[in-house]
Parts: sequence; structure tokens; C-alpha cells
Amino acid sequence: MCVSEAGLYVPHWSQEILDGATRNLVNTSRLTTTQAMRLEARIKEAFPAALIVITDSIVQLMTNHPGDRHVLAAGVVAKANIIVTSNLKHFQDQDLAPWQIEAKSPDEFLTDRKEEQLPF
Repeated sequence: MCVSEAGLYVPHWSQEILDGATRNLVNTSRLTTTQAMRLEARIKEAFPAALIVITDSIVQLMTNHPGDRHVLAAGVVAKANIIVTSNLKHFQDQDLAPWQIEAKSPDEFLTDRKEEQLPF
């Protein structure tokens, strides 16, 4: 999110994506439930335009892994070029190509942003 604040990308997510992220933070004991709820509130306050609504009808058009179709649908609705995920196996090229979206790991995505900022 700091990278977004620096103007290097525009984030988008659905409520389902936020729910999954906070649930994982709680399930891995990185945050308590209360801390996760506060984090989500702060994220929504800091990035109010990032929250997008996706419909079941668009999710049903996705052909990637069923558990992550809502993520690709969010990317399509947001007109994103890139989905940033640690779960690249659920976002195969043949599923992304019709939407002109690619999937990148967080490391690859951040490295690309850094290279775009180099003065030479």
C-alpha cells in the first residue's frame, strides 16, 4: 500500500478479497480478529476508491481456478493489467489472456515498479 501511496500503482480489491486477506492474517496468527478488523477499516479509509463490486455473473465467466475466480473477476471489473498474487498457479496464461491481464508475484511486481523508476 505504501507503493500505491507513492503513486506507482492504483490498487483495486473486492470485499471478498479483503475478507480473504484478513482471514489469512488471523488464521496464521499474524493478527488477532480485532486487529484485522481495524486494519480493514484503515485500508478502506486510506483507499476508498479501491473497493470494487463484482457480480456473480462476471465471476461465472472466469475460467481460472474456481477458488480464485472472484480475484480475476475483480481484475476485469477494475480494468487491471496485472493481478498481484503469491498463488500464481491459480492464474494461468490461457485464463488471463482473454482479459489482457497478467499475474505477477509480489516480488516481481515490486521489482518492476522499482525498475520503472530508475533514472536511466
